[in-house]
Amino acid sequence: MSQLTRGGLKPAQIINMQNEGSPVNCMFNPFEYSIVKQNTWQPGNVTGQDAPRFTFQQGGARTITLNLYFDSLFEKKNVTTYTKPLWDMMKVDDQLRESETNKSIPPDVKFKWGAFEFRAIITSMTEAFSLFLPDGTPVRCKVTIALQERIPETAVPGQTPGADSAANTPAPAAAQDGQRPDNMSSPDNMRATMSANGIDNPLNIPTGTPIG
Repeated sequence: MSQLTRGGLKPAQIINMQNEGSPVNCMFNPFEYSIVKQNTWQPGNVTGQDAPRFTFQQGGARTITLNLYFDSLFEKKNVTTYTKPLWDMMKVDDQLRESETNKSIPPDVKFKWGAFEFRAIITSMTEAFSLFLPDGTPVRCKVTIALQERIPETAVPGQTPGADSAANTPAPAAAQDGQRPDNMSSPDNMRATMSANGIDNPLNIPTGTPIG
């Protein structure tokens, strides 16, 4: 199919991230594409000013709208053979079905053209046919597809440095009346406790003294 691209360019690809071995090659590459990103800002209430002050709310996902062209006249083959996988990418995928809710979602996709890659979800798609065989078989079409950037969710949330060690640090034990100090803590912790409290005999540690 690469010989059918405009100007002999390498075909652009749209890849189903659940089935990366079967990319959709675009016979005629887009003449151009634009990347759009919108941020949300909240205007504040001000009086006596020509313009309000704005507070940043959140960043929006980048979007791309592509016009892709498919032509199978030379092969005299139904052009939907090549575009059907794109429609399938808009359907829910059983591989992504959650056992708890029994609900599924469409797969993530990746638009790839040379060095440019864009991971996204398909938000809309239109297929317009423009050439047919005598029996009505469509052999040329234009696909307009809108992609919205989707960053994969991180499996392990970020942690504050030192938070894990602090959470796992055991609380110091309190000396109980009649309890042997050498059974409550390590020798190093015992010596530190005695030094901090000015005690020279472990048997003289007062009841209730925290021992690390």
